[in-house]
Amino acid sequence: MYSISRDREGLHFFVILVKSLYMYIDAHLHPADYIDCCTTLGDTETVSGLFTQPVSLCCSAHNHIEYERHRSLFERDRCGSAAYLTEGVILPQSELPLQLFVQQRIFYSFGIHPQNPVTDEAEFLHRLLETRQIQAIGECGFDLFNDEYKQLLPMQQKVWDMQLRWAQDFQLPVVIHCRRALPLIFDSVPRLKKIPAVIFHGWGGGPQEAAAFLKKGVNAYFSIGKAVLRGQKSVCAMAASFDITRLLTETDAPYMRLKAEAYSKPCDIIAVTRQCTNLRYGGADTVRQIGLDTLKHSGAIKQYESCTVALKEINITEDAVKEFNDIIVGNFERAFGLSN
Repeated sequence: MYSISRDREGLHFFVILVKSLYMYIDAHLHPADYIDCCTTLGDTETVSGLFTQPVSLCCSAHNHIEYERHRSLFERDRCGSAAYLTEGVILPQSELPLQLFVQQRIFYSFGIHPQNPVTDEAEFLHRLLETRQIQAIGECGFDLFNDEYKQLLPMQQKVWDMQLRWAQDFQLPVVIHCRRALPLIFDSVPRLKKIPAVIFHGWGGGPQEAAAFLKKGVNAYFSIGKAVLRGQKSVCAMAASFDITRLLTETDAPYMRLKAEAYSKPCDIIAVTRQCTNLRYGGADTVRQIGLDTLKHSGAIKQYESCTVALKEINITEDAVKEFNDIIVGNFERAFGLSN
């Protein structure tokens, strides 16, 4: 049987799970690191939430150990019960209705991260590409957040160029990590146009920058994370009014936490999705009419300290959430090459 987490957030998630018969999308997370966080903090009961959610995932790894852990996680669940992985579809044995899971897709990405731009894992990445064991390259890109990372720029550029070349050779999407380095990504537009899809993980820019990539011919998707719950204006604008066929949702678990959280959880995708839906269907007209600055001061865009609080306060219909989610599912499948 499914065990219900004793923490209030996990319990809230379980209630919504039973009530909602639709798929969520978490386009970027780190399951192995999430489990490590749970274990370190003695929060092992919430680990089961990773395996009981109706969520299609893309598991991001930066080294071969993390990648192998991701593979093993979805071959067998945490209780040792068999789970069947066939062509990216995981069917866990459980007492919840199987129709919640039969369309669940588990994808894997592997990339050399700009915060650690060494080529030690390059051979392993190339082997994964040759054997078609991953669905995307990344996360990769540039990180100029502080002086330490800025000093790594020459190496960041080297591994970025290599990964873009391989993405083009093997015709796979790239997942981009970019902090304070968007001009460098724009410099690569001629190469990005030759790649099937470009997925901006944890997109922090606004509609103007996003539209520029599309206008230049890049098949870009913009993944919205918990910045939408922090009330970040540019991201709220994306959720509210940008071309919805270009949006994805993510948690980046266990990272991208809110102020009152120790770490991010996979179940946080519910709060992310519901706030995106709320902004689009509950506040999009208001965003366009009075502008984001005024809207933020009015309280319509909120800075939540935790997903638990967000889920209590966000008031949106299940029909609206399903409508939004259905579109995001289609985007996810197109971004990863499952449909045109």
